[in-house]
Amino acid sequence: MDIFELLQKEYSISTDGILAERDRRDRVVEISRRFALPFSVFIFSILGVPLGVIGKRGGKSYGFIVSLAVFLVYYLLFFQGVNFAKNGRIPASTGPWLANLVFLMLGIYLLSRADKHLQWSRSFQQLSTILSQRFLNVLQHRERVLALHGLFSNLKSKQRQIRTALPLLIDKYVIKGFFAYFFLVLAAFIIIFVVFTFFELLNDIVENKIPPSVVFNYFRYFLPQIVYYMIPVSMLVGVLVNFGVLTRTSQIIAMKASGISLYRLSWSLLLVAALISFFSYALQEYILPSSNQKQDALRNVIKGRSPQTYSRPDRKWMMGKGTKIFNYNFFDDDRNLFGEISVFEFDPVSFEIKRRIFANRAIWAEGEKTWIFEEGWSYGFENQRTKEFQKFHQARFPEITELPQYFKKEVKESSQMNYKELLEYIEDLKRSGFDVVRLTVALHKKLSFPLVSLIMCMIAIPFSFSTGRQGSLYGIGLSISIGIVYWVTLNFFEQIGGAGKLVPFLAAWAPNLIFGASGIYLLFTIRT
Repeated sequence: MDIFELLQKEYSISTDGILAERDRRDRVVEISRRFALPFSVFIFSILGVPLGVIGKRGGKSYGFIVSLAVFLVYYLLFFQGVNFAKNGRIPASTGPWLANLVFLMLGIYLLSRADKHLQWSRSFQQLSTILSQRFLNVLQHRERVLALHGLFSNLKSKQRQIRTALPLLIDKYVIKGFFAYFFLVLAAFIIIFVVFTFFELLNDIVENKIPPSVVFNYFRYFLPQIVYYMIPVSMLVGVLVNFGVLTRTSQIIAMKASGISLYRLSWSLLLVAALISFFSYALQEYILPSSNQKQDALRNVIKGRSPQTYSRPDRKWMMGKGTKIFNYNFFDDDRNLFGEISVFEFDPVSFEIKRRIFANRAIWAEGEKTWIFEEGWSYGFENQRTKEFQKFHQARFPEITELPQYFKKEVKESSQMNYKELLEYIEDLKRSGFDVVRLTVALHKKLSFPLVSLIMCMIAIPFSFSTGRQGSLYGIGLSISIGIVYWVTLNFFEQIGGAGKLVPFLAAWAPNLIFGASGIYLLFTIRT
């Protein structure tokens, strides 16, 4: 509804005064939100002036990082104010304005302090100039003393030492600059993921009364997965911005004039990228399987879903509706197909087993809105004794009313197993005659994806030298664009491979081959 429809809407006609009050409060909160969010543009314009003045020497990258931080804090306060207003903790009309009021006061305060900060900054610059001059004088005096003692008597020896030591110093300088941007970007992506995931789950957390410890543990186990996916993009941004800054400040020209090839300059970062790729593989094999199992179980708790096992991803136990428990070896969520499924029905009072149904396959019939069990049997029990046994080629059980969405998981099974476990799982399913193309693609992807960091480094190096003078913000934008293209390519080939239109090995490695070949070509075409 637009704002006029909201204003003209009548209160809910209900005998329950609590429901009527909640409806009225939600409507007032929504109307206030409609005005508060557009007004934030004015608030940010006030806040941006002092922040821009104070950090004028930080460059565009400084503005980008500060804007990101302000954006995250603002939305934290904004959504918290809305939730407080809906819960009745603060007035409904005030909640959506909470973030605006806080940032308005902060902007006015910073605006009043901006001129004083500039005076302090000029004083600090004068002090730093004096100290730098003193330090240079001490160094010049030390050089004269060393020269008098004859430590650098041989000029050729001195030149040889400089040639040997200079690349090592430059390597440390380049790597240090890279890691500064790498960890900064990685931290920014982690914060974005955590904040938006938190707001995505906030309603479930409130409705299901989830303790803070459960939410904290969920994000603790979710963190390795975020790091794993964000490492390649952070590598791309780190290399592009680092070399871009060196190019923009003419440091690359000075290094080339000293006889240092760009290949030699890039070698240190390529080595770091290879080590980060190795770290990604180790993270995937030894940390992600267990952390993904635990974060999946905690996410089900937050969502209020039925409990299920997570210690054995290849053997699922899941509570059904009523007094049913499901156990299955495989579930294809694309075709709504179960493999080797058992359904246990229990007495709700004594919890004694009443019936067990087993089938080699069970597939969802969309037209009939029921599960079709194939090649199985059912056992009936009474007083813990067999009452009835029936084998069937195909059967339907109307009492099993769980829809396919009930079993679909947000965390893929392949991400909850390491390479060896997934390989054994695939071999077991193959022997049972199931289609394992998608799992095979995921298996090859476990080897191909960790190498993305190295490939992103190979692509970023030539781009950074050619676009360095555009500024660090341009490098960040270019990095995000390249990252999006890679992810689109990765998902495209994964879908083609999962559909059986491409060999699983090529489906997993094609993006790496394409981007790797492009990176090698660009590396060999840059002017060194």
